[in-house]
Amino acid sequence: MPKAVKKHKKYLKFLPFVIFIPLIIYAIYLGAVSAIYGEVDFYNDVARDFLLLQEMDVKKIVLIGARSSTTGVYNGSLWTYINYPAYLLGNGNPVFQLWFWIFLGVISSIVGFLIAKKLFGVLAGLFFALLLSLRFAPHVNGMIHANASFLVIPLFFFGMAQYVRTKKIRYLILNLISLACLIQFNIGTGTSFLLLSIPLILFLIIKNRAWKHLLALLVLPVCLINYILFDLKNGMRMTLALTNTGKSTTFFVYWPEWVWDRVNHLYQMELLEHIPSMWAQYMVMGIFAAIIVCSILEIKTNKKMRSIYLLFFFYYLGYFGLSYLNKGIMLFHYVYLLAPLTSLWLVSFIHGKYKYLFIPITILVVIFNFIPAYNHAEFTKTGFIKDPSSWKSLSTAAQVVLDRQ
Repeated sequence: MPKAVKKHKKYLKFLPFVIFIPLIIYAIYLGAVSAIYGEVDFYNDVARDFLLLQEMDVKKIVLIGARSSTTGVYNGSLWTYINYPAYLLGNGNPVFQLWFWIFLGVISSIVGFLIAKKLFGVLAGLFFALLLSLRFAPHVNGMIHANASFLVIPLFFFGMAQYVRTKKIRYLILNLISLACLIQFNIGTGTSFLLLSIPLILFLIIKNRAWKHLLALLVLPVCLINYILFDLKNGMRMTLALTNTGKSTTFFVYWPEWVWDRVNHLYQMELLEHIPSMWAQYMVMGIFAAIIVCSILEIKTNKKMRSIYLLFFFYYLGYFGLSYLNKGIMLFHYVYLLAPLTSLWLVSFIHGKYKYLFIPITILVVIFNFIPAYNHAEFTKTGFIKDPSSWKSLSTAAQVVLDRQ
């Protein structure tokens, strides 16, 4: 092969990076606009988290985080511990805290790229990092514990996918640590993944006769020690509350509304931040159908990728199956964490025989997610200060009151 052709091919390898890195940086910028303009969405849940940080500043050790329900169930304290160093460094300034959340988003995009690259190739990794950055951008200025699950899901799925493929215990441990983080961030959604993962892990250990891998399960009680100590101190009140919640058969909405809510979220797959029209609704249905059909074909014909697509089906459909435990509609934080999982599912087809179908589809999904990310950034610059939860507005009002005293 002539040297000129070899050199040309060498440069072509860098072309995807030349295209995608500026797009990813711009997507991160759209999320950072809030911090640049000193604006935080300081709504009640964010304000509550700052009270928890104040509590940690006094007590130094806390066992639980925000309340998850009115029945005595609480989320874990991991999100408070993660935020505490930034809280100290920024002297409790919410804007400094926002920069820390943006940093977490950047790390998530980098890790997401490495995960998708390992599983599906470089182009899939770049698309996945871009989608993560775009879906994170409109929500970073009001991060709470439940939204943090978004950052962990890729690691959770990667750990299990690699464990199934390689049977190496280190990937099982990664999956279990990620699972513990999901429980800490949101005990409701995390418990659903726990109920899915533990039977699967036990099945794989028995199937592979990897009895030593049972010891890896000790990672869970170690990572959830705060819950254990809290329950032992309080007469197992949270265990009882969780049990009673699961036993409840009373629906908070009419049954048809509950079913439609699940169907609606199921086919939308959290691929788009916003569905602006009926045409876009039909587009999403088509993407859902294409993903399901092509996944089934991959399971039937591609032995190498079979376990990956079975896992996508298992966790995605299993999560919605277990949503029966939630007798109301699925709120935003119950489905937002699925966006990385379904985005990874989408980009998985870019490397295979369906790439000429899914590269245009993925580009379309990227465009539809760029629009709300851009609109949110523009609104933050000028219009958000009128919002009741605007940090800039609230802090200005508070300063006026203090100056008058």
